[in-house]
Amino acid sequence: MRVKTFPSPQAALAGARAWLMENLLYASCGVLAGGETPLPVYRALARQGVRYPGVLLLSDERWLEPGDPGTNLYRVGQALGPLRERLLPFPLGLSPEQAREWMEERIRPFLPFDFALLGLGEEGHTASLFPGSPALGSSRLVEVVLGPTYPSLRLTLTPKALSGTRRVLFLALGPAKRQAILRVARGADLPPNRIRAEEKWIFTDQEV
Repeated sequence: MRVKTFPSPQAALAGARAWLMENLLYASCGVLAGGETPLPVYRALARQGVRYPGVLLLSDERWLEPGDPGTNLYRVGQALGPLRERLLPFPLGLSPEQAREWMEERIRPFLPFDFALLGLGEEGHTASLFPGSPALGSSRLVEVVLGPTYPSLRLTLTPKALSGTRRVLFLALGPAKRQAILRVARGADLPPNRIRAEEKWIFTDQEV
């Protein structure tokens, strides 16, 4: 795991945007994080009119009604603009178990992924893979999990699905993330270190 520190959050977001654009040039399938942190990156891509012919997956999804503004699909889709047409969403209209099976079948042909832009939580989680979660050792590609905050029920790609990805970037901004960055960079048994990839980076605005 390599760490690149930028002088400001804006610079780190610009670095992540450049990294993502570089990967979109050659990729046939990539993974995008939900949450607040990467949304400015996606909006910048939309403003630039970036085009991408491949498939984009969400790293995880909150189990809410289809179309709920709290879903990652809604928020990421709004930020991506026209690029949202490239998203293959988790099917929230099914039961969680049915959605897991449906998603596994759809993503299997795309393995290994070309890239993954992921987040990093204060306690060291990424996607909806939380420290100590049984999903970390799952033999499945997608798991139904319980998170610590509402909505607790979620679907997430597993380390098995994400491992083998050519390039992985964890975007972690703000002082609250500093300890998690340090622990991951030092090799602690946290979810980002369960993902094996050819190249792994953390982009941050924190000195570590």
